Amino acid sequence: MPIKTLLKALLLFISSFFLNLTIQAQNQIVVDLISLDICECINNDSTSQNMDDFIVNIESCIQESVLENQSVIEQVWEDTTREFGLDIIDEDFGRLLGENLSTSCPAFLEKIQEFQSNSVENEDLMDRLLYGNKLMEESNCPEAIKVYTDVIYQAKSDVNTKATAYNNRAVCRNEIGDYYRAISDLYVALELVPNFQLPYVNLAESKTFIGDYESAKSDANYALQLDSTSHQAYSVRGYTNFYLGLYDKAISDFDKSTQLDSLFADAFYGKGLVQLNLENYESAISNFKYTQTLTSIYPDLVYYLSNAYEGLGDIDQAISVFKNDSLTNTSFLKLNQIGLLYYGISEYDSSIAYYSRSIEIDSSSAQLFLNRGYAYQDSENHLSAINDFSKALELNPESEQGYLYRGISKLKLDEYDNAIKDFESVLALNDTNAEAYDYRARTHFKLENYEEAIDDYTKSIEIYNADPVVFKERGESYLKLDQTEKACSDFNKAKALDSEDVDELIAEHCKE
Repeated sequence: MPIKTLLKALLLFISSFFLNLTIQAQNQIVVDLISLDICECINNDSTSQNMDDFIVNIESCIQESVLENQSVIEQVWEDTTREFGLDIIDEDFGRLLGENLSTSCPAFLEKIQEFQSNSVENEDLMDRLLYGNKLMEESNCPEAIKVYTDVIYQAKSDVNTKATAYNNRAVCRNEIGDYYRAISDLYVALELVPNFQLPYVNLAESKTFIGDYESAKSDANYALQLDSTSHQAYSVRGYTNFYLGLYDKAISDFDKSTQLDSLFADAFYGKGLVQLNLENYESAISNFKYTQTLTSIYPDLVYYLSNAYEGLGDIDQAISVFKNDSLTNTSFLKLNQIGLLYYGISEYDSSIAYYSRSIEIDSSSAQLFLNRGYAYQDSENHLSAINDFSKALELNPESEQGYLYRGISKLKLDEYDNAIKDFESVLALNDTNAEAYDYRARTHFKLENYEEAIDDYTKSIEIYNADPVVFKERGESYLKLDQTEKACSDFNKAKALDSEDVDELIAEHCKE
């Protein structure tokens, strides 16, 4: 028989002589009986993860011990003014039980010390976790990730803290575009705490970023099963529906999200994107402008808002959106966008001015020089256009557009041989570029090389046969060679493609 069983049997035997013992002695026997049971529970305890768990388990042990030894305890209970119960054990014997366990049960002190130490560590971990959250709110995710990683390694057996750190690290990784590692973190968080709702929401977001929309939607649905009042889950499902082309469902999800939280910017932004895609420009503008009142975290919002105004035909307001943005003056992309808007309404001087400001910020972009070159070319400033196209080619020697449009400006300046060289450079890069054949044909025509012009027009038509201008110009080349029948055939083809420019040519040269 185990020693503890013998001790308990002895105590029960002694208790049979209660009437001959003092009250103090009787109380001590009760304390010893319960202490033996508690100590056995402590030695067998493998579930307590922290002090709270430990206290709950001890209370359960006391309850079982009292029920088992109730008849013995009741013999020493002489207070008729109070009904005996578990609360009496705590009030009358709690201090004695604590003292007794401290001296007779080594495991009791070991557990207390362990959980107190863990408690201090957990408080420190929570402080670190909150610090990581603060860094994330400040958009300092690289540093926040380091803090969360530190918490993960220190959390040890505290699965809830560890799971939260994995989840938050994943949120930061989403923010910096590290989507696959974010997904990995979220799966670990769910292994630690399977019904942790937030990782499912964030997993849906990560998968949306990588284009895995069906799987993302499935995760969002499960998040809503866990918490049907989650505005974040409705919003992220709205984005998956948007990217799947399910616009009505997307709007419904965004509406549910904003009903649950009228200040949740993500949902208003998402609804604006859907409405923009549906060409409901006024609704898109309303949602984007309300999003702006809630947050400034969406760097692309001004582009979409401007695009919505452009859809309404309000170019002045589309431009104002950028001009009113405090970040525009330091953003080459936004300055370039203003240049594009001015270019679209043929205000070339304003367009060139904004392209120039954009280039002052970033002179390494070939596209910026191309854009300014187009504006110079359309304003008939071909020397400046050639300079910009040449600069674009220095930055990107394989730019078809650079060679093509530099060649066009050279053609306009009657630099025929140099123009042909540029068109040949285009075709060396891409022999299916119909425009290069067109312009080389026009250059040959200027040089009176009519057969070469016809060859190039023919190659262009083989690539694209629906341009009436090319048929007209090839017809004019045939006329120069006195091949009137072929010329008229081309003029009639141009006419069939709705060209009115050939009416006089047909009337003059193509008699039935």
